[in-house]
Amino acid sequence: MVKTMSATKVKNNFGMVIDEVYAKGNKIVVEKAHKPVVIIVPAESIKTSKFKESPFVLSDKDYIKVKEGMNEFRKTFKFDF
Repeated sequence: MVKTMSATKVKNNFGMVIDEVYAKGNKIVVEKAHKPVVIIVPAESIKTSKFKESPFVLSDKDYIKVKEGMNEFRKTFKFDF
């Protein structure tokens, strides 16, 4: 079963989320600002599937560059309304 939860709800109920995923085998789609950002899945499902690392995974160096760019954008971006 796949459930959707907000990042805040996951944070505030992390123990329950772990139980839900581990004991029941459910997958949890975590949303931030109503957009899916990550999926929490049982570790066993990764071991037994043909799980491959996403081609979109950034190296630490690239992640830092993206984060810096986003911070700079936030400082300079102004809404016109």
